[in-house]
Amino acid sequence: MPVLPAWHKILQTGVTVLDDHVEIQANSTVDRASIGETHIHTGAKIDNLVMVGHGSSVGANTLLCSQVGLSGSTHVGKNVILAGQVGVAGHLTIGDGTVATAQTGIPSDVAPGATVSGYPAIDNRNWLRSVAISIASPRSSASCAKSPKNNHPGVAIPPEVVIPPEVAIPPEVVIPPEVVILA
Repeated sequence: MPVLPAWHKILQTGVTVLDDHVEIQANSTVDRASIGETHIHTGAKIDNLVMVGHGSSVGANTLLCSQVGLSGSTHVGKNVILAGQVGVAGHLTIGDGTVATAQTGIPSDVAPGATVSGYPAIDNRNWLRSVAISIASPRSSASCAKSPKNNHPGVAIPPEVVIPPEVAIPPEVVIPPEVVILA
């Protein structure tokens, strides 16, 4: 008895438009749209192993670094930088001038000019603070101190970190005096 396919094929009959001065490096994929077009605008640079989903647009002078993935119908603005391994959920808009740091996961629209990090993508400065506090937590310090490769007794919050007042810091976390805590 023949087995029918479990999936129904949707033809990708739209077009892909590559404007002038676009670079697409090795093993990258730009899908055709199912309806409408996939458009890579003038001066965009697409590194190795990048996936641009169907019906997406990549703005002028935008840089997509290695292993970036854009799900279908994503609209990336002009002069955007998506660093390595950034993943963008589909049907989103990434505003002009946005920067997403390496391995950022973007589940929703990003405002123009924003710099985002982490998953879910949040403001880069808030992400840096969160990471610094996480590293300085007693559990992290204890596990680092037990490591045979660790030559220092614990991990401290870097001095350039500014901690906002709404961040709760456990009393057992030692904060160096050069760290600024906003009142």
